[in-house]
Amino acid sequence: MAEAAATAQVMAGNAAGAANAPGGDAPRGGLRERFAGRWQLPLLIASVLALSAGVSRQVARYRPVSFEEHLKRVAVLREANALGRAATYIKYLLSRPERPAAERGELYRLYAQVAYQAESSATAHGEANTRAIIRNMQQAREEGAALAASDWYALGEAYRWAGQWTESIDALGKALEAGMTPADAIRRKIVELRLATTAPTDPKNVSDIAAVLSAADSSPENFVWATDLTVDRLLSAGRADEALKLVKQAEARGGEPDARQSVRYLEALCLRAMGRTDEAEALLRRIREEWTKRDDLWARAGWLLGRLQQEDDRPQMALAFYEEVLRSFASGEMKWACEQGRAECLARLERFEAAREAFSGLIEQRGAWERSRYVNAGAVRSALIVIAERLRGAGEYEASNDYYRLGLKLAGTDSAAQRAHYTGQLAANCRSLGVQARDASDARVAAQWFAEAGRLNLARSEIETQERFQAEALEAAAEDFDAAGRTDEMIRALTKLVARHPTNVRRSAGMFRLAQALEAQGRYAEAAASYQEIMTVYRRLPDALSSMVPLARCLIRQGGDRAQRGVAILTEIVDDLGPEEIFTPRAMEYREALFELAEYYTQADPVRIPNRDELAISRLEDALALYPDAAEAPKLLFLLGESYRRSAGRLRESLKKELDARTREESARAADDRLRRAVDAYERIMARLAGQDGSALSESERLYLRCSYLYRADCLFELGDYAAAADGYREAQWRYEADPSAVSAGVQLYHCFVRLGNANEARMALARLGWLLKKLPESAFEARRGMSSKAYWEGLVARLERTSGDLLAGAR
Repeated sequence: MAEAAATAQVMAGNAAGAANAPGGDAPRGGLRERFAGRWQLPLLIASVLALSAGVSRQVARYRPVSFEEHLKRVAVLREANALGRAATYIKYLLSRPERPAAERGELYRLYAQVAYQAESSATAHGEANTRAIIRNMQQAREEGAALAASDWYALGEAYRWAGQWTESIDALGKALEAGMTPADAIRRKIVELRLATTAPTDPKNVSDIAAVLSAADSSPENFVWATDLTVDRLLSAGRADEALKLVKQAEARGGEPDARQSVRYLEALCLRAMGRTDEAEALLRRIREEWTKRDDLWARAGWLLGRLQQEDDRPQMALAFYEEVLRSFASGEMKWACEQGRAECLARLERFEAAREAFSGLIEQRGAWERSRYVNAGAVRSALIVIAERLRGAGEYEASNDYYRLGLKLAGTDSAAQRAHYTGQLAANCRSLGVQARDASDARVAAQWFAEAGRLNLARSEIETQERFQAEALEAAAEDFDAAGRTDEMIRALTKLVARHPTNVRRSAGMFRLAQALEAQGRYAEAAASYQEIMTVYRRLPDALSSMVPLARCLIRQGGDRAQRGVAILTEIVDDLGPEEIFTPRAMEYREALFELAEYYTQADPVRIPNRDELAISRLEDALALYPDAAEAPKLLFLLGESYRRSAGRLRESLKKELDARTREESARAADDRLRRAVDAYERIMARLAGQDGSALSESERLYLRCSYLYRADCLFELGDYAAAADGYREAQWRYEADPSAVSAGVQLYHCFVRLGNANEARMALARLGWLLKKLPESAFEARRGMSSKAYWEGLVARLERTSGDLLAGAR
């Protein structure tokens, strides 16, 4: 066709040239004459005929390009490294929709190989080519193409570049099955991929490593690599002799200098495991003298020298080796192995703060060493816990907790027992810190530590998997919150214990403490319900007996009919009204019941219980007779004195309405007798407490003592013994001259002297009252609950001074 076109062009050119030739007019007449001026027409017909003939010859010779020829053209482009053109060509071939599936599968496979060829020489692998390899190999398989060994290998590499290690291992394995070589290199690659998620001791890894060792054609480099991993496994299993034998085999194979030195390093590892540490150290030092290149071998030798020094308790020398390696290595397994060794040495040198920072940095980079043969979380965690225990034993509880917290970070989520144990140790350390602060009288800091211990024990209860330990943690949390004064949090912890552990042996004790906490908060109905449940559910346990008195007390606090039920429980205990004796007077419960019953009657409503004072006196006298040395004796004596005074006052009130003289006389004697008994009770308090240092007395004891001085004198005054009453008031005024109660005693002292007719003493008493009022500040009166203001007393003294003349005249 081209030739015909060229001929046509030539002919046309010639024809054009002829047309341009000069000439005269065209001849006329006849056929010849008629076409004489139309010579182009014959030429056109001739050209068309010639063109048709040429096209016919070209069509006869045309043969379409076969698929195999297309593949050869792609192969030529690949050999010429014209990979872009090859890829474009394959895309063009794939664009034909009528192409058979088998051909399409082959083209997809070829395209993946072109992409692999482009990517395999790169150091950093592009995402586009990596995806192209995987996608096209998958498409090839879907189209029915059979992948060859090299295809599986390319696919495995692409998966590896993409970080899909499981798929890469599978594809590389198929490449091996298909006969891909070198087998040792592929097996090494598979094992190294597998080590990202499995241990070297995994049976598949052991099998592949053994295949490298047994293959005669394994490269020296790969043989040393397999020897390294096998030696590590054998040494971990305590099979040092086998490991050394394998090292000698590797030594016999020879190889490059770096491979030979690596084998010597493995020999040093074996010697160390066999206890021949001096030989191991000497060999390592020779390796470092001969091998000065700061590569991985040099670093491993330095690390092992550090371990040898550390194991020989030479932490300073070990630290020097580790830090030398760290100055040259900013990443890699050896960096993290030396970081661990450095942290351990710092702790051994008691540089605990620096060690803590080193361990903390190591843990923060856990992802970089998690699959390392030289560093593992378990070993780091064990080192941290050893240091934590050491510090705890030395009483360094805060520093110990720093290490426990780091160890807790390395406890796996599946190791609940470890996490619970470390959390419990943290709580124990916080409790010890709370005790220290409490002993140092720093209540605020102590409360903070106890509260932190409680929170940690609550957390431990959520971590523990065994029901018994969960309950123990909740109980410990309640104790800590109690020590911290956090009653609400203690109640929440005990509520969890009671609700979550209905069958636990400590539930009754937990419920008892919960009831006590509720009672302390004044939640008497809830407390009573808990005490009642203990008595019902655990009636055979000691907690049930211990709940009787508190139950009665809570019922009494609620008043009304519940109070009467509480009194009945106390009376049953004290008077032994049940079918069998529950408690003897020696029992703590009996004593508490008697004290509660006595106190109840002293505070009972006189309208509901008119003889309350007599009932109270009976119980108080019994209590003091049975327990004369009880710590509660001052309170019991004071209540006894008050009951006698009230009873005497009621008898004297009855005299006003009594008409019978004999009855009036008997009542008057009885009233006086009770006042004298009240005086006796107050004097017993004074004898018990007055000789003690005031700072050693409780606030209640100081109150009982002060009131006893005043009330004793009041009783003597009511008995008409004004001289003795005056002595009592004078003593009270002298003892408490810095207290507003001295003013009250002074006023009564004045009245005593008026009754005695002693005008001079009365005037002196008034003068002393005026001096006391000037001396005492207003704040002293405001601070004393129930005491009238200073202005009131000043007004009272002024009135007494105005009227004292008449009173004293009458007294004279």
